Amino acid sequence: MPQPAHSQIRPYRSDDAPALSALYRRSVEVLGPRHYTPAQVAAWASLTPDPEAMHARCAGPGRAALVAVDAADRPVAFAVLESDGHIDLFYAAPEAAGSGTATALLCAVEGEARELGGAALHVEASEGARSLFLKRGFATVARRDFEVGNVAIHNYAMRKPS
Repeated sequence: MPQPAHSQIRPYRSDDAPALSALYRRSVEVLGPRHYTPAQVAAWASLTPDPEAMHARCAGPGRAALVAVDAADRPVAFAVLESDGHIDLFYAAPEAAGSGTATALLCAVEGEARELGGAALHVEASEGARSLFLKRGFATVARRDFEVGNVAIHNYAMRKPS
């Protein structure tokens, strides 16, 4: 059942890394089957960053990570923005799907991008996330077909002018 859209958004903290790694995997494994085959979901889930790698992606130089949390400060969605406007990661927990949390998080990412100098935003969006980005003014640049572990999968290169 979707949670209310009253999640708070805060900056990433290093102790978030294990929860974000788990959230990434749950998002792929639970929400992915809505748009991808079991083999594609398994291939995508195999890319889940472990907590150490997640921390590096969230706290590395030139990166800003935002985390949407529930009333108990548990992460329910997160995004990582690079200084060039690239949204490296954007994931919501299955229980947050449809609650407005992802929309609020994307609005916060857009605000962060403006503060960092207003670079045009760009992202590789999954089939499931594509509609959210379209609603926020992103345009589809191209469908990207590629392989992960010999499994064909796709996403969409999308862009939003600054």
